[in-house]
Amino acid sequence: MEEKKLDPMLEKVAPNRRDFIKKVAIGTAYAVPVIASFSLDSVRNKAFAQATYTTPPAPAPAPAQAVAPRVVSPLVAGGSGITVNFDQNMDTSIPANGDQRFDVCYDREVCFQAGALDGKALNGCVDVPHEWSWVGKHAQLLTVLTTSGVFCGMVQIKYGKRPNSDGCIDFKGANGLNLQPFDGEVYFCND
Repeated sequence: MEEKKLDPMLEKVAPNRRDFIKKVAIGTAYAVPVIASFSLDSVRNKAFAQATYTTPPAPAPAPAQAVAPRVVSPLVAGGSGITVNFDQNMDTSIPANGDQRFDVCYDREVCFQAGALDGKALNGCVDVPHEWSWVGKHAQLLTVLTTSGVFCGMVQIKYGKRPNSDGCIDFKGANGLNLQPFDGEVYFCND
């Protein structure tokens, strides 16, 4: 391109850029590719505006923690025995009999307090023949085996450990956790 033809066009360009534009226009035989740059903010905003959002699914519930079994209160007296109910399946492979071990600890302790003629309990425990058995997986039955008449009185049943000892409880739930300590009593009469 000739210089004379360029001068009227260069009047529109800033004076400090005219020499550069003139050299480029005269010195090149082809058009130099021009790279235009622009901000992608407007494109991104449109993409976000068109995107659809869904509520993420609720997290899965945490697995249930295993809970130690408990004795359900109150104790149930009737017929020839007292039923101890548990709040979950128990490990019935553990023998139901065997109350006390070596005065160190116990799985279960029973105290029969026979009633005197005035209906008041005597001090201390009395020896009353009895036996324990499993009733399904949720209960133990204490059967009073008196052959010499009627027993009436308060019966205290404890599952747990003696004070100031390490203690032990062999009775376990089907989940393997030890039975929680329990101390309860019920009036019983096997008439």
